[in-house]
Amino acid sequence: MSLVSVDTTPDSENVRRVSSTYFEGLSADRYAALAEDRKLAIVAAHMDLSRRRGHNSSISRLAPAGELGDGPAIQYVGDDMPQLVEAVLATLARARMEPEFVVHPVLGTVVQPAHSIEGARFGERTESWIHIGLPAHCSDEQAQVIAEDVDGILDRIAHAFRDSLSLRDLVDEACEQLDSDGYAEEADFLRWCSAGNFSVVGGAKTIDGEETKTLGVLPDPTGSSDSKAAPLSVGVMTLGRGFGGSAYATEIDVSVGDRAYRFIGSLTATGLVADVRRTPLVRGRVADIFDASGSTVDSFVGQSMLAVIQSIPITVLFAAEPARIADALDELTSVDGRTSIHLFLQPVGCSPAAGRDQELSALLFVPREKFSTTIRTTAESVLADALGARNIEFSSRVSESALAVVHFTATVGSGANFASARQAREIRDLVVDACLTWDERFVLDASHYDERRRRARFAERVPVAYKQDFDAVRAAEDMAVFDGLELGEVSPRLARSVDGPGTHRLGLYVSGDPLSLGEVLPVLQSLGVDVVDERPYELVPVGSEQAWIYEFTLDYPNAPVDGFDDFAARFAATFAAVRRGDAEPDSFNELVAIAGLGWKQVVVLRAYAEFLQQAGFPYSNSRVAEVLADHPEIAGGLCELFESRFDPDAVDGDRGARAAAAVDTAVAQVQGLDADRILRAMSELVCNTLRTNYFVYGTASLGALSLKFDSEQLSVLPFPRPKFEIFVYSPDVAGVHLRFGTVARGGLRWSDRKEDFRTEVLGLVKAQAVKNAVIVPVGAKGGFVVKRPPVPGLGADADREAALAAGIDCYRSFIRGLLDLTDNVDKQSGAVVAARRVVRHDGDDTYLVVAADKGTAKFSDIANEVAAEYGFWLGDAFASGGSVGYDHKAMGITAKGAWESVKRHFRELGVDTQHDDFTAVGIGDMSGDVFGNGMLCSNHIRLIAAFDHRHVFVDPNPAAQSSYDERSRLFTLPRSSWADYDPTLISAGGGVWERSAKRVPISDEMRQALGLEDDVTELTPPQLVRAILRSPADLLWNGGIGTYVKASAESDLEVGDKSNDAVRVNGNEVRARVIGEGGNLGLTQAGRIEYARGGGRINTDALDNSAGVDCSDHEVNIKILLDSLISSGVVADSHRVALLESLTDQVAELVLADNRSQNELMGTTRADAGAMIGVHGRVISSLEVRGIVDRVIEGFPTKKQFAAAEKTGTGLTSPELATLMAHVKLDLKSTLLAGSSIDNQIYRKALLNYFPEGVRDAGGDALDRHPLRREIVATVLTNNVIDRGGITYVYRLGEEVGADPEDAVRAFTVVSEVFGLWELWRDISEASISTAVSDELILLTRRLLDRASRWMLTRRPQPLAVGAEISRFGDRIAEASAELDGWLVGADQRNLAARTVLITDKGAPENLVRRVEILLDQFGLLDVVEIADLADRTIAETGELYFRLGEHVGLVPMLNRVSALSKDGKWNALARLSLRDELYSTVRALTLDVLADAQAGDSTAEKLSRWEERNASRIERSTLALAEIEASGQHDLAALSVATSQLRRMVG
Repeated sequence: MSLVSVDTTPDSENVRRVSSTYFEGLSADRYAALAEDRKLAIVAAHMDLSRRRGHNSSISRLAPAGELGDGPAIQYVGDDMPQLVEAVLATLARARMEPEFVVHPVLGTVVQPAHSIEGARFGERTESWIHIGLPAHCSDEQAQVIAEDVDGILDRIAHAFRDSLSLRDLVDEACEQLDSDGYAEEADFLRWCSAGNFSVVGGAKTIDGEETKTLGVLPDPTGSSDSKAAPLSVGVMTLGRGFGGSAYATEIDVSVGDRAYRFIGSLTATGLVADVRRTPLVRGRVADIFDASGSTVDSFVGQSMLAVIQSIPITVLFAAEPARIADALDELTSVDGRTSIHLFLQPVGCSPAAGRDQELSALLFVPREKFSTTIRTTAESVLADALGARNIEFSSRVSESALAVVHFTATVGSGANFASARQAREIRDLVVDACLTWDERFVLDASHYDERRRRARFAERVPVAYKQDFDAVRAAEDMAVFDGLELGEVSPRLARSVDGPGTHRLGLYVSGDPLSLGEVLPVLQSLGVDVVDERPYELVPVGSEQAWIYEFTLDYPNAPVDGFDDFAARFAATFAAVRRGDAEPDSFNELVAIAGLGWKQVVVLRAYAEFLQQAGFPYSNSRVAEVLADHPEIAGGLCELFESRFDPDAVDGDRGARAAAAVDTAVAQVQGLDADRILRAMSELVCNTLRTNYFVYGTASLGALSLKFDSEQLSVLPFPRPKFEIFVYSPDVAGVHLRFGTVARGGLRWSDRKEDFRTEVLGLVKAQAVKNAVIVPVGAKGGFVVKRPPVPGLGADADREAALAAGIDCYRSFIRGLLDLTDNVDKQSGAVVAARRVVRHDGDDTYLVVAADKGTAKFSDIANEVAAEYGFWLGDAFASGGSVGYDHKAMGITAKGAWESVKRHFRELGVDTQHDDFTAVGIGDMSGDVFGNGMLCSNHIRLIAAFDHRHVFVDPNPAAQSSYDERSRLFTLPRSSWADYDPTLISAGGGVWERSAKRVPISDEMRQALGLEDDVTELTPPQLVRAILRSPADLLWNGGIGTYVKASAESDLEVGDKSNDAVRVNGNEVRARVIGEGGNLGLTQAGRIEYARGGGRINTDALDNSAGVDCSDHEVNIKILLDSLISSGVVADSHRVALLESLTDQVAELVLADNRSQNELMGTTRADAGAMIGVHGRVISSLEVRGIVDRVIEGFPTKKQFAAAEKTGTGLTSPELATLMAHVKLDLKSTLLAGSSIDNQIYRKALLNYFPEGVRDAGGDALDRHPLRREIVATVLTNNVIDRGGITYVYRLGEEVGADPEDAVRAFTVVSEVFGLWELWRDISEASISTAVSDELILLTRRLLDRASRWMLTRRPQPLAVGAEISRFGDRIAEASAELDGWLVGADQRNLAARTVLITDKGAPENLVRRVEILLDQFGLLDVVEIADLADRTIAETGELYFRLGEHVGLVPMLNRVSALSKDGKWNALARLSLRDELYSTVRALTLDVLADAQAGDSTAEKLSRWEERNASRIERSTLALAEIEASGQHDLAALSVATSQLRRMVG
């Protein structure tokens, strides 16, 4: 550094000028890191210190922390001299204090007195400035000690520097003395030292033992030894407080005559590398060594020796015997020596006095390639311990020589002879052993050659850091771990640590790609572990296979002390399970340590907690885990309870009872309401679990855990509660399958509602249960979620494929979870085969049928593949709609079924959808099954707007045919959206917009089509969707997914479809005339009711889109039948697929017939809903009392609301009636299945009619063996009875005559057959008449059905012998019906004619109307047949008399008056019925009375005349009474009751 002169006047300008020079020696980065104001403060303080130095040799100060930086600082100013900075840094090193930075400018400064007058100057001098910035963690007290040490050392350096010239003179004097006494070689050595090879810092001269002169720095005491064996000796001594970088110095003692000289210092860098053969005095020692060795310098060995000698310190060469050095050199230069570690010990103190410490040199020779810091530090530590060293320092030298040398200088106690061969060997062995390389030690520990080779290869793979951290024993264990690892596997090993209780070590052994902390930490944290530190070690790959060891220090306070090895195994298994995805990384894993559980047991508890979340439990999973961790004995007890109930290898009822009692007792002691509620809920779940697949698989893996619950017994579940449900849980998939009966079916949905998919499925299954009223199985529904979907980022197509693949994998797991718990059927014997390794706490459960739903439309084949793996008895009937089955989209069956509802609604409005144009808006797009097929159900649809999740489509003025054609084109595309619609076909003002658009311009045409206000010029896509939903179109067709209409009183939160909150409208805002629900859950039930109350035409989604499930049900049962026929050889297996395909149209017709039938029922029910409101209320109350219906859940009116509706004559809406119909059907079907009547062969026709004609004949006996024969019969009978008899038919028969449902079905079967009602109902349905007229005609047929059914149930022996009654009455009623026209006279004839004209005038064919109207007269034919049998008369004779007698006594007017009586209330209705029955009974009795006295051959008039003569007085009294009643004008119940009584008195 060039000298720069500075002015130390501390003004700001001067400080800035000095600052630029002051920091020149600092690195650019360090300089930039210093704040400008701090730099100026440091310089200003140093300038002030320089000014205050005055004439002192030096000055220093300690700046406390905060003054010149975050830490303290030491500043020094003194004369410039050598070794200042080196000494400072050495002092800091000894204090183990790393400075923040050190600066050392050398400046020429102006000397000024502290109090001089301005401008006074004393000249310039060169100063060394030193600033030592200490770190922030250094306290002021520590800094004070360091500052004192620095001051002391710098003072000693200054002292030596001041005496440097005198010291040189003293050396010259000693040389002259040596020369004068003939010691030229010694004198030359001193001159060599003085010639820049030795730095003298102190010296002394003694004459006759008296010290006459001391210079520089000398040790205390300064005196040398009393005797000298040579004129010059060289040794090592301790300076005490040290000088520069070392506490040791080299001492040269000269003794000539009476004079002795002592010089203290150290060899310079030049002296250290000087050639020993040219160094005076030393060269002699080298020659002696070669003489002792017997080698010459010029030989190869000699050169090797010389290279070693060159590295030996001069002090050792002088102190050691040449022969001893020669022996060491022989060993060092041998072949083995050059590859081994050696140690040479030599005392080097200067004639040590007795009792004083002595200095010792230890030379460590290490093969150069093995030399490392580790070896040096290891040797230093071992030497210090072995020697008992007070102090030890080292220097090392690595040259071209094969051996590196480390020179240790140590201070040891007096009296020890460390140069003895034995002791030197012992210490050498200790050092050498400690300095063995890790590889050497690891390999040498092996006893066999092959093992050594394996270890050598492993040692080559592990990194240096690993070798520094672990010994050979640990390495052998790790090598064994890797030997057992498969590629991609991770093996954890947990061990206790010596660092204290709760501290543990974890090793992760990875074969394959490295782990990240992001992967590992969540797993460890889930186990209750805090990671203290982590050290990764990468092994050298073998080929392309990587390997890693990760070493963690863990704080694990929950880890048990007792049984640690077992716990470590559980810990490792849990870690591995979470890593491979078999378990989740959450706080439940803490139970492994706290409760002593295995990871699979934890999975069970986690699954139960997950199910609670899906059930709407108010506590989070983490809270449940926390409570279980707080009560580990209960957590363990729950697992014991679970295992005692379901372990097939150890099922023990007593064990289970004990476990349950133990849990109950423990829970009873729990403090805290939250904990009590959580633990009781968990216990309830375990106790009401019916089946599990926990024990189906091996111990290593679990797969998806399945739990089957007795849901009706679970108080934690919301209503409605299914009969059973299966919850499937794994880290990848979670799903639930809800079933409302043993034989139940429904689709499986791929849900996107991870948090509440059960809520979604429950809503769907409620609709499914209602929908399934028309089919054999009751309602079921399933749904699953993909819990760990693939991370997107591969591109749209690749992301889509990855998501689909993940969904399919999860779907397979879900299906397997269901099948694991389902019993099978042996196809040969029909015997039930219990599910493998499943303990069953319920009865046989063989019926599991699934179907496609949202997200799984193309998954049926996948489901059937899984079922085939299980050999499931249903085969490909397990999942309908697969490649061998009925493709719903190709058939359009769901949409066509819903279209039957649309057609019916429009017919009621006078619109024929198949011939009249009408407008429509829709939810969905043409690629979808339901929407696409629905919008192709008529070419008269004018679709003005539609939307899906991607686009909004508006065509304000579409042409019906061209738009139909374009929709057809889109439908046939493999994939399409509204964006594919031909824009040239969209009418003016319309277009297609993405749902993501910010704004959509609104044209005049759009405003008109959507019924918008004139000032609307643009809308956001959500606003436009709402406008479409509220548009005044004729039809709103829902073929999409989501809930778009609610009631105004409902909140969006209650709807539970957050994704559509922004577009949802209220039912009273929808202006469409008709809503067709091809999709599920498009409206809430309350929204439907609100819409219907406003005059809208709507049913329910369950009714409208039931055709899909109906088709699937037929497919399943046909496949079951065909498999039976194939097994028996009736049908060839090769014909199965073709036969199924040939039945497609027949199946479709059967299904659509059900839809038409239900819509006819809904039409007639709506037609007299007001009149029947009271009965409907009583039916709902009856269902509610029996627990079949929840009035609130189903949205039915309260009893109070029913009472108010009765007063106003306001009936239930169509959605309410549709729901009631479904529950009535489900109730009746359940009752029939519980009874035995359906086993009667008389109902075989119902079984036949269920199947398409193509398999009826071939079915033969196989039909009777069909596993679901009873369910099919019950379903068909239920649909027949309710669809034709009406919703209240069965209930009213129970209310009116006490008939049970089976009696009602028997009566319906007899009456409908006897009176030929089926043919009549068919003719009414096919007639070209308005719905109002057809409804009226059907209601009229029900009057006969009701009356004839009551007659059968009160007049005939019970229970009805259905077949016998049909045989008894069938032909005879037909015979009588043919004569009936001739028997009707008078009022009967006039009444029939009037009724016929009344309906014929409404457009109905007269013949059809007459057939319907005469039914009321045909009712009397039952009495005619009965009377004919009792009186043994012909039908003709009896029939003519019966009707003439009725005319004679005025029966028709009285019946008409009874019909006119009020039906309000149950009792009024029953009174009317009783009165009517009494009138008919009276005419029956009168007929028998007349026939009793009639003579053979009498005409009807003669019979009546004879009877009147015989009973004249009685008849006269009754006639007078009747006349009086007639004259009174009273026709109320009391008057008619008296009149009926008077008529009865005519009977003899």
